[in-house]
Amino acid sequence: MRSMTGYGKGVVSRKGILVKVELRGLNQKSLDIQVKIPQLLLFLEGRIREMIREKVERGRVEVYITYQILSPDLFKIVLSKGIIKNLAREIKPLQKEGIIKESLTFSDLKDIPEFFSYEFSENALETFKKNVEEATKRALKEFNNQKVSEGRRLKEQFFKSLNDSFELLKKIESFEKVQKNMVSEKFKRNIKDLNNNLNEQKMEMEAVLLSEKSDIKEEVVRIKSHLIALTDLFEEKIGEKGRKIDFLLQELQREISTLLAKSALIEITRLGLDFRTLIEQLREQVQNVE
Repeated sequence: MRSMTGYGKGVVSRKGILVKVELRGLNQKSLDIQVKIPQLLLFLEGRIREMIREKVERGRVEVYITYQILSPDLFKIVLSKGIIKNLAREIKPLQKEGIIKESLTFSDLKDIPEFFSYEFSENALETFKKNVEEATKRALKEFNNQKVSEGRRLKEQFFKSLNDSFELLKKIESFEKVQKNMVSEKFKRNIKDLNNNLNEQKMEMEAVLLSEKSDIKEEVVRIKSHLIALTDLFEEKIGEKGRKIDFLLQELQREISTLLAKSALIEITRLGLDFRTLIEQLREQVQNVE
């Protein structure tokens, strides 16, 4: 079992280029990969998404990539002389009129779009590719290790809640015959109070039918079946476990609601409400299971 939340970081420094990849996982029903990447590395976005899809089944994964150039030999800066000449030509009349008093400086020019650009060598781009892939692998390894660690903690909580669920079910089951008999006897008493001349056999049949309507045996059997299926599911090594667990918990909620609707004993009602609260808590926890 793995959690959807986690963090992983991978740093690779090789051949004058340092790359850092950070991953953060958040809860989400489907897989959603959000990549924040420098423009220079946009050609690698598809590969990064592919690597994450191979290791992550669902959840929101936020990817942050940064880099540093440690060697000046890997690139050169290309200045746009045309932009500088055009600016100088337009500013000269303003300087003569006294509107602009100072000459242009690099600080004035550096924020102008396309004033300068980088040109990297083919070797540099290949190094970027290798470093980004390696940093992503390292980040994914740490990311998934955290998810597994958190998954173990969640699994312990689930098993405790499941054990509590089985105990609640046993207590509910112990009142099953009590409720059935109580409903039947109460019906017969009420009918006798209303009409002492009522046919005894017919009254007995009506009492049996009414007690069967309040019989919770089927709900108890189905609830037990779902709890056993959940226990088995926690032990299986399968993908998309969170979806399957959530489906079984929904089925449990339906059965408990039916059981509560049939309840004629305050003891069963109280236990049923506690059971429903426990299942709701489990459904909240399972939202974080991949």
